[in-house]
Amino acid sequence: YGNARDIAQREGMDSLAAELDHNVAHLHFLRGDHRRALGLYTEARRHSEAIGDAYHAALCDLDQAEVYLELNLIAESADLASTAASGFERLGMDYERAKALTFLSIAEHRRRNTSRALLLLSTARRLFAKLRNPVWTALTDLHRAILLRDVGQTRPAWKIAGRAGAVFKSEGLLHRWCLAELFLASMLLDEGH
Repeated sequence: YGNARDIAQREGMDSLAAELDHNVAHLHFLRGDHRRALGLYTEARRHSEAIGDAYHAALCDLDQAEVYLELNLIAESADLASTAASGFERLGMDYERAKALTFLSIAEHRRRNTSRALLLLSTARRLFAKLRNPVWTALTDLHRAILLRDVGQTRPAWKIAGRAGAVFKSEGLLHRWCLAELFLASMLLDEGH
């Protein structure tokens, strides 16, 4: 990526250089190097904004919001997720907007703003369903089940989480299926089973 970025910069391919900056930041995030990823996302966002690349600027916001969620920096995550959702809405990019709304919902849930979190998840789920994306639709369902359990609506939470788990299993996403099963198990433990 470093070599490709140098070539892109030298040849005046600024948009490609911005994309490569984002990709390097994302690799650091995947490796668990959150500090480096955050710094690189900031640099990539500045570069994207300087060349008028609204897509990559919003993508940096989206990914940095996810890093902040992992670091439990809730206010920072909510701000960036909201900015990303607005940016992707302006660009007409429903998939990315739905992801941003999902991250914003998780941040709102952690702030104990359950009604707003449920509303955001509902919008995100509708977008993912419209895009025929069963995995992200199921992810929003699993988050919704967690929210519903937290407000005492265990019966709908159980059904929604079970359906989400079935999607993960059928799609071969065993780690996510396991998360759904663990959630269901924790609900059983809450009831003394």
